[in-house]
Amino acid sequence: MISPMFGRYLLISLIFLLSLSESPTARAGDAAMIELEILGDPGVGFAGDCRLTTGKLPEKRYRINGTAPAKYWLPGDAARCSFAKNAGSMGRLVARLTRRGVIEVEQTSPPPFRWLTLSSTGPWGDAQGLASAARPLWQ
Repeated sequence: MISPMFGRYLLISLIFLLSLSESPTARAGDAAMIELEILGDPGVGFAGDCRLTTGKLPEKRYRINGTAPAKYWLPGDAARCSFAKNAGSMGRLVARLTRRGVIEVEQTSPPPFRWLTLSSTGPWGDAQGLASAARPLWQ
């Protein structure tokens, strides 16, 4: 026969174990990643940054640089990215933001446009992209 005290300890232990399974670290993996893919003419260099929002937390800024083709996974609910072709690069870049397998926005930067700006759907509105010859104002 099981004593009442043992039953209480067993119940408390089960409640404790269930609370651990609902910890924030267990739920952190549920956050969706936003994929930034940079295509275009192979070898075209670029540099810039992405600003990511997650819930009501302050934006986080991530620097990016590399050469096409490149792929980045951005941890956040929404992203705004802006980058430029490296000086002297006259090739074409194509940038794409994808969330859960769905392309939200794709923008091409043909010569002579040097800057690419992309925004996923987020607190600033719908997804959009822009190619320009000058640096965007919000940078």
